[in-house]
Amino acid sequence: MYFAAGKFGHMFYESTARDGRKDAFSPVRAKRIDWIKSTLEHPQAAVYEGWDKVARAYDSTRRVAVVYEDFVVVVAMGLKRDGSLKANFVTCYQADNSIGKIRASPMWSRADCLRLLGVGP
Repeated sequence: MYFAAGKFGHMFYESTARDGRKDAFSPVRAKRIDWIKSTLEHPQAAVYEGWDKVARAYDSTRRVAVVYEDFVVVVAMGLKRDGSLKANFVTCYQADNSIGKIRASPMWSRADCLRLLGVGP
């Protein structure tokens, strides 16, 4: 799992103006720091395909995991130089308003992800 330096602010800050600019530290988000690893490693996590809003389609290279309450962790899957899967952290949040849509998404499939990344048949 790779966390880009700029993602840490994204994880623990929120927008006060609802304009997308994360400008205020969020103690509520910071309390959930331990949930990120636990969600990614949990053997019974519900794992869904992510939504690509530009393509307006599900994307099996986006993995959305849900374990605790409606807390979701989104990662973008890619390939390492040796051809194995790697994950890059995208976001995590309490999906109060969107959990229904997330839970209605197709289940994530490793095979579909690898196929979309150009590995396998």
